[in-house]
Amino acid sequence: MQWFKNRHVRGRPPHPDVLTPAEWRVLDQLRLGHSNAEIADQLHVALPTVKMHVSNMLAKLELPDRYQLAAWDGEPAEASRTARGRMHLAGPLGWLGERVATWAGRIALGAGAVAAGAVFLIAMQSMNESGAPLGAGPAATPPAPTATATEAPAAPPQSTFVVAASPEIARSFHSATLLNGGTVLVAGGCCVGSSGLVAEAERYDPDTNRWSPAGALVFPRQTHTATLLPDGRVVLIGGVGMSDPSVEPYPYLAEIEIYDPELGVFAVAGTLSAPRVSHDAILMPDGRVLVIGGIGRGDRPRNMEIFDPTTGGTVSLSVELPPAFDMPRALLVGESEVLIVGGGEVAIFDLAAGTLDHLSPPEGLDAWPTNVVALADGSVLFAGGCCEENDTLSDAALLMPSARAGHKLPGMSTGRTSQTMTLLADGRILIVGGLANAGHGFGEALATVELFDPTIGAFGSLPPMSEPRTNHTATRLPDGSVLVVGPNNLPDPGTFRFIP
Repeated sequence: MQWFKNRHVRGRPPHPDVLTPAEWRVLDQLRLGHSNAEIADQLHVALPTVKMHVSNMLAKLELPDRYQLAAWDGEPAEASRTARGRMHLAGPLGWLGERVATWAGRIALGAGAVAAGAVFLIAMQSMNESGAPLGAGPAATPPAPTATATEAPAAPPQSTFVVAASPEIARSFHSATLLNGGTVLVAGGCCVGSSGLVAEAERYDPDTNRWSPAGALVFPRQTHTATLLPDGRVVLIGGVGMSDPSVEPYPYLAEIEIYDPELGVFAVAGTLSAPRVSHDAILMPDGRVLVIGGIGRGDRPRNMEIFDPTTGGTVSLSVELPPAFDMPRALLVGESEVLIVGGGEVAIFDLAAGTLDHLSPPEGLDAWPTNVVALADGSVLFAGGCCEENDTLSDAALLMPSARAGHKLPGMSTGRTSQTMTLLADGRILIVGGLANAGHGFGEALATVELFDPTIGAFGSLPPMSEPRTNHTATRLPDGSVLVVGPNNLPDPGTFRFIP
């Protein structure tokens, strides 16, 4: 019974391959886009075991996250390949056979019945490899595992989309806000396939790849703004809504409401001086929110307002905005300046001085493109927009706000507007979908995807999405992937995560 005396000696000798067979099995599932919970269910192991394997692999390979791990192109050595293929063929029954065989062998050896133990082990091994039950007669020599059974699924290429869980309600013209805890709040929008607005909000958890209810808006709305406050709450402002359907089916809203993620509820927080749609809202350094431009009923709001979430009050500013800023895009640049873009025009508003400074487009551009995103170095990328001779633009430019100067860039491969432009962790810009030919009717939704690399100052095309989309959102998650939610006019075109 020497084995009994030494039973406290646990563990396995170091594996000759870079990953153990168990780690390779977990990696197979990661490459299929499965969450930790789904991997645990597929492999019949505990969730903490999966997390441990993922953590160990990240440490061994010096990779930053699970998505870079899934994209890693390593393949197992022959020993790991065979062990992993055996597990794939046998499944949980093979696992049970191995455990039973091990204990049966120990008992047989302890009793001195070496021959009986050997026969039992051979029988269990036959069951493990071929699945034939004990006592079914002589088993044929099991065939060697085929390449299909033992080889890992091909690693996805760098920069690719993987399918993610879809929300309960397909929507467009909604907002998506990354909350402080790492989940994403999707609120408002228009219910695709019907004429109604969506009151129900949902939250996406990237760790579990699951959606959960997040309360209901007081005023269902679309084409609004959603701004994350320093305390973790989210303020929703303006948009098309249903404040009083008996008067007007879809009035423009002046109402402001705030979502509290701790309570999971929306509450009325204030009112603008005038209703606004297609405006923009910027969090100021002092925690207040600057509301810029937009479209109103009748007279269009040519001013800006400041909303104070601590008091619920608003203050109108005296600076008059040009008609080009009816549908603006705005960014906070520096400590006290706001870049405002719209209608081919650009201006910088000084929060401290209350002045508006208009800028001229770079040489070679007749007008500034109208979609913008800030880069890691503080410069701002302009790309696309509408419309030149009634068509969408592929033009692009780069501006350094502090220098009040910019220069033209080689354009995108496709003219587009209403696309999303998302700053990735490595400094590149992901450009997804949008509209082409927007000057002709409603335009054509795009499935094309591009990346802008600031190190070379150029755009590059990626494989297209499975379905075209516009009026969607693209939110960078804490792990560096990008969650793309929302269709153009499809009941459910799917929700994706872009893996840089």
